[in-house]
Amino acid sequence: MSVPSRGSPRSRAEHVRSRLFGLLVHHIAFDGRSESVLARDLSDAYAGREPRPAPPTLAERARLTTAVTPLTDRAERAERAREEFRDVPPIRWPERPGPGETGVGHLDVSVPADLTAGLDATGRALGASRFVVLLSAWADVLAEVCGQRDFAVGVPVAERTVPELERTVGCLIDMMPVRLRGDAVNGGESGVRETGAVVHRAFTRSDVPFTAVAQGAGTTSGRPPVFQCLFALQDNPPPRLDLPGVTAAHLRQPYAALPVELHLEVWPDENGALDVVLSFRRAAVTGTTALNLLKGYHDRLALIAAGAAK
Repeated sequence: MSVPSRGSPRSRAEHVRSRLFGLLVHHIAFDGRSESVLARDLSDAYAGREPRPAPPTLAERARLTTAVTPLTDRAERAERAREEFRDVPPIRWPERPGPGETGVGHLDVSVPADLTAGLDATGRALGASRFVVLLSAWADVLAEVCGQRDFAVGVPVAERTVPELERTVGCLIDMMPVRLRGDAVNGGESGVRETGAVVHRAFTRSDVPFTAVAQGAGTTSGRPPVFQCLFALQDNPPPRLDLPGVTAAHLRQPYAALPVELHLEVWPDENGALDVVLSFRRAAVTGTTALNLLKGYHDRLALIAAGAAK
């Protein structure tokens, strides 16, 4: 609202009406890509545009996502994956939270566009994707802060493997564990190269469900077996509401609960910057540890980008 200045007969108050639309969905029926699909469908309906072709039914989705790998070969690769992750040591956080700590904490930091460009330049020079560069830096800082050089992280992998699934609202992801050790946690060029090799091997078994990999990995308390930390590059299309005569902005809400102890997400924006959000269970990870991890991560990314500028 603009307030008129006194004594000005021509001034007036202008009221700007705003509306807040909230949507709460369970992750079992909704993933990150679904945000943009839903926003597009709502925009079409609001503007009176012809609806797009209907998405696949549940039965059709099951058929489209069924892997064509022979069952015998898939079973053998699942057993090899189980063997790889059977002895992953748990991450031992450097500090123990005080008694009674509950809830989820959130920290974030912004990586400007020029720094992001340096990260991408490093990736191109080393034949690595942005995802690999970002994961390599995270492995480096986790190893340093936790004093541990062998651990696993979980990576959400989209199962929208065919064009028909691009217009579907649902949870079409699986978790892919990635074990990081040796050169993969050393940082620098060797760290990026080894992380790239580890990620490539992990994706060769992407059709092996996480439930199959986790069999025999032992029991855990309040989190999935194998990993305690999730790492996600959320490079989904942004959810845009295209409403005639209306300016809309998306407000992303923090997680009220986490399935793991630590969750790092990197959100690219439309101007080339990265929003890095670290969420953590206060009962497992202290705020000091989380802050050291996020600060260390930002410093690692800055060093990588600076190296590309030389």
